Amino acid sequence: MVYPQSHYRGYGDDFAGQVSYNGRTYGYSPHWRATEVTQALEPLIAHLRIYDAHRLELERQGGTIQDLKQLTEILRQEITIPGRYRDYRVSLTDQNGLRDLLLDVGNLRLHLGVRQLDTRLPVYYLCRLDHQYRSLYDLVIEDLYLSPGYPLPDERFVKFMRRGHELYHLRLSPFRGQAIELLGKKKLDEVDALLSQVGGHIFQAAWHEDQRLGVMVARQFDLPLFLQAIEVLYLCLSGEHCEIRSATTDKMFWFFKMVYPQPAIYQFLKLLRGLEGGALTGLSQRALKLYTNLSQAFNHFLTLKLPWGVRREPVTMQKLIFGNFSRLPLVARVLQDNPELAEARGILEHESRAVVQEMLGTPESVPEFLES
Repeated sequence: MVYPQSHYRGYGDDFAGQVSYNGRTYGYSPHWRATEVTQALEPLIAHLRIYDAHRLELERQGGTIQDLKQLTEILRQEITIPGRYRDYRVSLTDQNGLRDLLLDVGNLRLHLGVRQLDTRLPVYYLCRLDHQYRSLYDLVIEDLYLSPGYPLPDERFVKFMRRGHELYHLRLSPFRGQAIELLGKKKLDEVDALLSQVGGHIFQAAWHEDQRLGVMVARQFDLPLFLQAIEVLYLCLSGEHCEIRSATTDKMFWFFKMVYPQPAIYQFLKLLRGLEGGALTGLSQRALKLYTNLSQAFNHFLTLKLPWGVRREPVTMQKLIFGNFSRLPLVARVLQDNPELAEARGILEHESRAVVQEMLGTPESVPEFLES
């Protein structure tokens, strides 16, 4: 038996190619490449664009009952989409038909997320997944279509309803464009592999949903060293050091320098390459102590009192953040010129720098790298 052009890509994937047996050739279940999946779904993506254009016009400019009826017609309109085995006629209201289509075209790798806005109108997120069978999170490695206004409170995560449960997925799709620019459009398989590697070995440990408060505060109040400290401590405490060391490639180093610049993780991966045995064990103990130090520094930041509201009464940062969590960017803009906040930010960044330096164990060389 001969397997010309066989294409086996791991657990859960289909073989793709032909089988020759006793002089006869048989075809079997091809696995479509990413470009073929996108081409097949173009009618669906185009229809989603039409729907969202009408939805946004209605939300921004208002309309009549006739406009709502037109929007309903768009949702109910059937479109023809070619699958691997047959053509499908589906509408945006046909959940079972869409599910069968995506299963056929994507071989378990496609997902269409649907959310209802406050206006009671649906928005859509069509994406390509990479299943991580031995990890906590699956990965989103390509956004095929994302409706304007689709709720993503934390851009690192998205919740999808799967197998009867809402499950978090890690979003690596925002890095895809830059990875393609640097690797080349003809190397989409390498882009997929790179995102799967950094997602499976690094971000599975470095990102967690319970970081949401700290990460949002770091991003909205311009605390880059605090964000680096969070991620490198979680990576050290949650990751398998020997596995990370053996899985780290030159492309992964390049990723954390060019695509997702994260000096602390970059240096941590370099550190792992030079450590052995007991030194690896000592890393976790050191990180646990430093995690406590960073938590105390952040708690101190949250106790800062700032004048707020019409009466300019002192309110703690903790109340401001938790009371305005969904509109934190607005709070950050209002407080951006406050000198007391600037001082507190400086203290937290100083403590975060000290944590990263002690974590990496190279206090002389780290400051310049963190500045870059």
